[in-house]
Amino acid sequence: MKQVIGQSWGKYRLTRFLGEGGFAEVYLGEHQQLQIKVAIKILHTTLTEREAGEANQEIRAIASLRHPHIARLLDFGIQAGKPFLVQEYASGGSLQQHIPKGTRLPLAQVVRYVKQIASALQYAHEHGLLHRNLKPENMLLNAQGEILLSDFGITAIPNSGSSLNMQAARGTVSFLAPEQIQGKPQPASDQYALALAVYLWLSGDLPFQGTPREVIAQHLAFSPPSLRSRAQEVSPVVEQVVTTALAKNPNERFRNIQAFAMALEQAALSTSATGALRRPSSFSLTPPTPLFVQQQQQLPQAELFWRQNEPVTMVDWSLDSEQLLGRSNEKHIYVWDVANRKVLQVYQRHRTRVKKAAWGPHGMSTMIASASNDGIIQVWSAKSGTLLQICQETVPIQYFAWSSDGRLIASVAGTNVNIWDIKARKVLVSYPIKLQDVQVLDWSADGMYIVAASSDGAFQLWFMEVQGENHTFREHSRVYRGVTKSAIKALRWSPKKNILAYGSADGNIEIWNPATGIPLATYQGHQEAINALAWSPDGEKVASAGTRTVHIWNSAKGERETLYQAHEGEVTALDWSPDGTRIASAGTDGTIRFWKV
Repeated sequence: MKQVIGQSWGKYRLTRFLGEGGFAEVYLGEHQQLQIKVAIKILHTTLTEREAGEANQEIRAIASLRHPHIARLLDFGIQAGKPFLVQEYASGGSLQQHIPKGTRLPLAQVVRYVKQIASALQYAHEHGLLHRNLKPENMLLNAQGEILLSDFGITAIPNSGSSLNMQAARGTVSFLAPEQIQGKPQPASDQYALALAVYLWLSGDLPFQGTPREVIAQHLAFSPPSLRSRAQEVSPVVEQVVTTALAKNPNERFRNIQAFAMALEQAALSTSATGALRRPSSFSLTPPTPLFVQQQQQLPQAELFWRQNEPVTMVDWSLDSEQLLGRSNEKHIYVWDVANRKVLQVYQRHRTRVKKAAWGPHGMSTMIASASNDGIIQVWSAKSGTLLQICQETVPIQYFAWSSDGRLIASVAGTNVNIWDIKARKVLVSYPIKLQDVQVLDWSADGMYIVAASSDGAFQLWFMEVQGENHTFREHSRVYRGVTKSAIKALRWSPKKNILAYGSADGNIEIWNPATGIPLATYQGHQEAINALAWSPDGEKVASAGTRTVHIWNSAKGERETLYQAHEGEVTALDWSPDGTRIASAGTDGTIRFWKV
């Protein structure tokens, strides 16, 4: 059909032939009014009127996808009996063009590609769409060298070539999962296809070879050859990750494609620690060196739980101390199985930066609340990732805190603290904030007090009346100014008493009774700003984090008991496990570490 060059298809003029795949010919096109370059795919099929209607439904779903690693579908039409798709133009070509047959890619490069691809696929899966045709030919590169996935759902278009006979005839079966061959595609099918791409990039060849029919038979019945038998430099842990994603039974693969990507990244980083993978220069492989207590006894080493290429900015233990919640970039929230070091859930429903996420208290302990800059509080299941409730503010949410019974959430939004009834999804009462630039908020364990602190060292305390399961809300608050001369960056209520620990930018920490305004203890062991605080479950000790160190000290006397050199970068978050055995710390060095206490 190369004779179509120069013709107008819809609003677009075809200017150059780009290539041909199993389902379509691809042309460079230009919008005739806007002069915007696009890619136009003319499918190898014709559609009846009924089939065109079916195609329109699928195309609308694909066109609704908005993700930085998905090539946008801009238009769809039928001309001369041929359906055509208009898509965002990726000037960098495809990975198939850039990676010649037999080429082995560095593991770090493979991880980079997989993270981008998995992010796009996870987003699509959550919107009810499968790719169905994932392969390097459909992994495009934009001008910045980042991945753009194309051809989403194209095989679901009637007569597009989705039948097994047509795919075999066109040689497009190399990346088909067993269940997809059997006509039962599911999200795990895209994971299988991505794992085949990883196998190809690490070894230089696909695991299954032969005629299309022979390849189909191997997908269905044969285990892939050992990855390490073809690429000895691949570590056993990386091989195991790829093997899991290539399981014949989709239920034996990773929970979702994002979990596969995270497992591969973690395997690559563990490989790097043994010297098999060169790490970026911004990372140090030197383990943190423990300091010594005054008695000169060597401190226990930190346990490295997690390492990644992005800062970790949040950690929170589940009530059973078996799972850990964290935020590792602006929008994604992770739930880990601590014992098995596995990612159980990657929550990606927030569309703007997540400000905070926290496990629910007793009665809501399987739920997580998270809030973002778009003013939305989302309450969701930690087990399934299912969104259960949404509370919508009219302005960005800065901070929030659960009530101890799990029925309410207090949020800082604009110039008010709003008390939300979670089930009813409504604000019960709104309290005016009398502070400038609130930095942090917390709700006491007995439900009687909410406290907020500001950048100028002031507090505001709201008093609640609690009778049984009922809260009585009245405008009864007290403002304390000049409590400290620097910004208050961290505060936590004791789990046992109505006393408060707060840390400021000058490195000082106070134990304080806000009801009386009387300071109870002061700790001055830090030489830098306090970023995070955590109480021991019995309320006897406090863990505090500065730029690089974690201190554990007696809350009654303000005397240090233990000092750790925690991270290679700044410590961003702390939490003490409810069973009292460990402290989790997170840092800008991309690690989560455990400290036995």
